[in-house]
Amino acid sequence: MAVDGGVATGKSSVCTEVARRLRLPYFNAGLLYRALALWCVGERIALDDADGIAAAAGSYPLTVSLDGGRTTILLMGRDVGDQLKTAEVGRAVPAVARHRAVRDIMNGRQRAIVRYAESAFGGVVIDGRDATTVVVPEADVKILLVATEEVRARRVGADEGAAADRDAADASVSDFLRPGPGVAVLDTSDLDIGELVSRVLACVREKRPDWVRGTD
Repeated sequence: MAVDGGVATGKSSVCTEVARRLRLPYFNAGLLYRALALWCVGERIALDDADGIAAAAGSYPLTVSLDGGRTTILLMGRDVGDQLKTAEVGRAVPAVARHRAVRDIMNGRQRAIVRYAESAFGGVVIDGRDATTVVVPEADVKILLVATEEVRARRVGADEGAAADRDAADASVSDFLRPGPGVAVLDTSDLDIGELVSRVLACVREKRPDWVRGTD
């Protein structure tokens, strides 16, 4: 199951809960970009050095654990979850992710994690930017979450342009705001988390009824 969406559309919250109900691991694909940004900052790789970042994307010492219903990121065997939340990393992520060569490499790493999860757990819930169209377009359930700019700004406590600016930066290399074939579009603007979970589970029930038996 793949879920895409822009900033503050509710991806991580709904994916965490839906994965819990379906008893599937949750893979927050965006954390790989945060980990790469953290690595580049630590290694003093210039954020406009596309070749340097691409080289790092293919070789940085990343380990991803999907145990316990969450995505745990390790660099050189050390959990860096707290460091991924820093403002410095947040500022670096758009600069790292804007390079097409970097995204191509990262998409490959994400696919490898999805294949592992399918083999080990029988499925996975992945949230990202272009998971439904590029990373796993063959996913059984594909959903794009959208929300108004005003609502997204309120959710992140920022001016209305901040979320749109990040989306625009990513859209320059990935047309993630345009749904691909078979992608259900859900507007989360007026939905609370419970309502959104119900809508998503309805989509799952339509495509993979075997996943939702016993979850109601």
